[in-house]
Amino acid sequence: ISILNPEYNPLLLAATTDGSVAIYKDTDKRGRQKQASSFMAIPQVWGMTKHPAIIESNSISNCLYASGCSKPQAVHIWDLQREVCTDRITGIDHNILKIFSSSEGQPNLLVGCESGSVLYYDLRDPRHYISWSEPYEKRLVGMAMVNNDMQIVAGYANGRIKVFDIRAGLLSKLKDFEGHDSVKSRMTSFAAHRCGTIFATASTHSVKVWNSEGQLLSTARPHGNFLPRSGSVDVLAFHPTRHLLSAGGSDSATSVYCSYG
Repeated sequence: ISILNPEYNPLLLAATTDGSVAIYKDTDKRGRQKQASSFMAIPQVWGMTKHPAIIESNSISNCLYASGCSKPQAVHIWDLQREVCTDRITGIDHNILKIFSSSEGQPNLLVGCESGSVLYYDLRDPRHYISWSEPYEKRLVGMAMVNNDMQIVAGYANGRIKVFDIRAGLLSKLKDFEGHDSVKSRMTSFAAHRCGTIFATASTHSVKVWNSEGQLLSTARPHGNFLPRSGSVDVLAFHPTRHLLSAGGSDSATSVYCSYG
């Protein structure tokens, strides 16, 4: 689920595991919600093993990026205004786990793979492919572009956080540090704010907010004495325009935190 046009006339975009995408309007008016559009973002090939769909939208560039289902090693690029698939990224050796598009609407795209690698694409280049990070033995939880899309931060299931610089055209690693204790807990979720200055990670015991330099800003304890949770935090999401962070998990409860200020 994501919000299109968050500043003006917002629309709600929802997707299912089979690659179906639906866009709704007037979602803030109870009983008056209407479906504005729907389409299948990933072509279906019957008889093939299907993987959960991975959908990423960018309201600034009006693009949608889709992978998974019967095409887990390809990215389909859609123009949301025309509802047309304009391009495809192929030639990826491993199944795709995550997709992240540039926060400023620039034609840059990150693709995270099962191998732990992060692939960086410049969509202006006909070949698309620009650079990649080395494979990592732990599962990639999430990734994002920060610092005006000049750096990439990635979080892994063992609690490690890696920061890469892309200004030289290659993914050179700047930092590699422990964000969560890999013995006591594992990283379960990752989210970044579209402003590109903060990101958040979650484990079974804590939610942490970091700045783009990898410095810890704050820590929340979902299992503390104040409004305790009974399950782990599996999903994090930032408000598109405000510094508010929501956390959801297997206990069907949602917490909202003010990240700072």
